[in-house]
Amino acid sequence: MNKNLFKAYLALACVCFFWGTTYVAIRVGVQTIPPLWLVGIRQTLAGLLIVGFFVVKGHPLPTLSQLKSLFLAGMLMIVVGNGFISWAEVHVPSGLTALLCSLVPFWIIGFNGLTRQTEGLNSQALVGLLVGLSGLLFIFYDTLDDLANPAYLGGIVGILIANAGWAGGTVYIKQHPNALPPLLAAGLQILLAGLTVDVLAVVFEQPLRPETVTPAAWWSLIYLILFGSILAYGAYVYALTQLSATVVSLYAYVNPVVAVLLGWLWLDEKLTPAVWTAMALILTGVWIVNRSLATARRKVLKNS
Repeated sequence: MNKNLFKAYLALACVCFFWGTTYVAIRVGVQTIPPLWLVGIRQTLAGLLIVGFFVVKGHPLPTLSQLKSLFLAGMLMIVVGNGFISWAEVHVPSGLTALLCSLVPFWIIGFNGLTRQTEGLNSQALVGLLVGLSGLLFIFYDTLDDLANPAYLGGIVGILIANAGWAGGTVYIKQHPNALPPLLAAGLQILLAGLTVDVLAVVFEQPLRPETVTPAAWWSLIYLILFGSILAYGAYVYALTQLSATVVSLYAYVNPVVAVLLGWLWLDEKLTPAVWTAMALILTGVWIVNRSLATARRKVLKNS
């Protein structure tokens, strides 16, 4: 394994773990911070820190064309993706939110198919994705009655919309690379999207009242800025520059395991036999997909 590939997989490992923890942090934060304010403050401050670092180093400013591309990616991944996830977690437990986000690989496969960018996906990989997705059936086994609650059902729909936005942004980034350093590109995406969400929060959300925010919510915001946005999002963008979008999307299968366990430990969310079964299926799906893609890569290298 060459150095760049090792770094890419290390970045993907960071995404798998830290984004799993952010579902719990978001759930804590939105209890006393309105969701749009949480997203806007988080992403704006994270973006300013990243971009400010490169400005201080004297890095050239991006071109208008690069900014346009980064803005579109940020709208899909942050405004739609992160925005709807944060709103949904007002009504939906963090573990279930993360498990529903394991649908992202399917959206990515669909978008890749529409643009004829299959990235070597084979039938065995599709079987793996289906096995992982089947785990969601066991999750809903315990929550069917909750779907009668309009707020809960709305949260579920919001998560699905977020999945589509995130997957669309992922494919867009993969198909529109730029010459910027990956971390700078991530910072600009975050900053542009964060400023957009700030405007939406002012227009649609109630004014933020700092005196009503709990210390736990403030700490969750700090954690989301440092680890969810700066570290994990930067790692995600870097991984996309080195690995296929389908491989990178596998983080969506590992995140739920982290989120479900943390939700059970810290937020007293249910951890039932159905949840254990779902996690087992998700991890099995990850193994099948990784095995099939690794086999396909070896065949390509052998024939080249």
